[in-house]
Amino acid sequence: MSLTPFSRASLRLLKGQKDEEGRERRLEQITKEIYTNAVSFAERNAETSYRHSVTINYNPVSIPSTIPSAHHLHFIQFPINKEFIVGNMDEILTRLRSVFPDCSVEYKKVSMAMGRDGKEYDISSLDDKLRPFIDTSRAQTREYIVIDWS
Repeated sequence: MSLTPFSRASLRLLKGQKDEEGRERRLEQITKEIYTNAVSFAERNAETSYRHSVTINYNPVSIPSTIPSAHHLHFIQFPINKEFIVGNMDEILTRLRSVFPDCSVEYKKVSMAMGRDGKEYDISSLDDKLRPFIDTSRAQTREYIVIDWS
């Protein structure tokens, strides 16, 4: 097994390089999943918008470590969580807009409440006439990436 020499300067840069590689891989995974889900949704539904929850659970991204090993590879794991997604939202939206040109691609916080009919309604855009029919006391705020092709 041969060992790769690392200078002080290389070692100083190593963490930043791995962090950026992990960030890039996570952005690719998120973009690919949202793309796949939106296209699949459009194929199967007459609706013209797809909502992707920001709080969805993703598997962490693993990238190979720089550590050489004759027996097995070492991996560094990077979690994909809501904080990462929200912190990188501009980049995610830019990537999605490039694969969905002329569509609206937005990050939205939506306050949802249950109506008497059992359906959920966005109370932030609710007409005042409908408010008596919606239980706003138990509204929940949800965060989505919304792709609209209407």
